[in-house]
Amino acid sequence: MKSDNSFKNEALRRSLFLYAVTDRRWLDGRSLSSCVQDAIEGGASFVQLREKNLDQENFFSEAKELRALCRAKGVPFVVNDNLEIAKKVCADGVHVGQTDASCLEARRLLGPDKIVGVSASTVGQAILAEKQGADYLGVGAVFATGSKNDADNVSFEVLKEICASVKIPVVAIGGIGAHNVLRLKDSGIAGISVISAIFANDDIKAATKHLALLDKMALGPKAAIFDLDGTLLDSLAAWEGLAAKIVQSFGGKKLLKEEAAALDKKVFSMSMEDCGKYLIKTYNLNCDCEAAVQEANKILLGEYENSVALLPGALETLKALKEGGVPICGATSGSRVLEEAALKRLGIFDFFEKIFYCSELKTSKKEALIYKSAADFMGLEPSQALVVEDSREAFEAAKSAGFETFLV
Repeated sequence: MKSDNSFKNEALRRSLFLYAVTDRRWLDGRSLSSCVQDAIEGGASFVQLREKNLDQENFFSEAKELRALCRAKGVPFVVNDNLEIAKKVCADGVHVGQTDASCLEARRLLGPDKIVGVSASTVGQAILAEKQGADYLGVGAVFATGSKNDADNVSFEVLKEICASVKIPVVAIGGIGAHNVLRLKDSGIAGISVISAIFANDDIKAATKHLALLDKMALGPKAAIFDLDGTLLDSLAAWEGLAAKIVQSFGGKKLLKEEAAALDKKVFSMSMEDCGKYLIKTYNLNCDCEAAVQEANKILLGEYENSVALLPGALETLKALKEGGVPICGATSGSRVLEEAALKRLGIFDFFEKIFYCSELKTSKKEALIYKSAADFMGLEPSQALVVEDSREAFEAAKSAGFETFLV
């Protein structure tokens, strides 16, 4: 009878993008399952339970709980080394090291449909593991690490040679974090495996999301195209209640909080001009559309010049990309005056090669013209650029146009 494992072949390769390995040393009073859930919600795409000093009973309970969580989230779950526990909890597979149970033994015990990952640090070990039926390789340590004292160092050249020597996917392991993941670019890996880069953080979800974006960048794209509002800029508060303020400025009634929120929702996807027309007609305002738009921009400019902040991780992400030599462009539905006011005050304006505006291109993010314009400016095909968006609609437009995409 075949297992319900659906993580083989290309699906397995995709799932190895951001491989989280547990370590209870970083729990700090939190439950392991809550930490793993935060990691998955932040972008971890594969989970390994690693317990070297836990008794079998507690190991089993923990594995069973994490197996249920990962299944619910659609993320593959493997157990490090312990074949018995992996079989008991019906894990998706196991990961074994060079001194653990052999790949052949794991395959014999778990069957042909389970995932078997093998650690390797040389081309010879990698080729042998593939011949013995390994589904993927964990290769490292690619950087110095405190998680495994016995890890062999693997140079970038050897990592690249291993990737070229086998057909199965390779995951880089050892000492990887947001500060150095871009150094693995062009190595041929399918993903990265990390412990402390995720679990040693107070905000695991945010740390994972930050790492996932940089990991995505390390796996192929040559440049990044960022949306601004809601992706880099924490500007939502500046827009809340804006329509209600315009109504009141031009003789309309003062809206209750609930009414203002409902109006925000109504005009959310409108252009400034369409919003102005709607407000004038609906509330019989004593102004024309141009005056309504000018009032909105006046209110917003004060917010962008003084209050709008960066979202958590935005500065670190931009710095890491810049230091990694990655060109960055902006693509926004916002106004040049507002965006530049915030970006210059926050000290990140110079991170961008150029910023593209929907209003100036006479387009919207329902189309991919703004992203294509940025890619053309950098001399790249869509598939060579990563679009980072917070809007599902914009994300889908970019994806349909052939761009690599990342939804925050």
